[in-house]
Amino acid sequence: MGGFFVQSSHGEKGNFEVVVPRSGGGLAHWWRDNDDPDRPWRGPTLMFGSTQDVDAAALIQSNFGTVGNLEVVVNARGSLYH
Repeated sequence: MGGFFVQSSHGEKGNFEVVVPRSGGGLAHWWRDNDDPDRPWRGPTLMFGSTQDVDAAALIQSNFGTVGNLEVVVNARGSLYH
């Protein structure tokens, strides 16, 4: 199982964003508030709430539609989902 890590433009300094496959299906998303001096991690938040196991994920920040959207592509049992 593979997860993905990026530094987004969210927040003044840019937050860290992580997505990781969950054993029960879907993805878990964490983000670190780099503007907070304590730099807390927030999450997990369920993403891509599939009942299928996710084998791997890729994460980018795009400018398609609303600028700053996080876009995820996952491989779940041989099929790709966005």
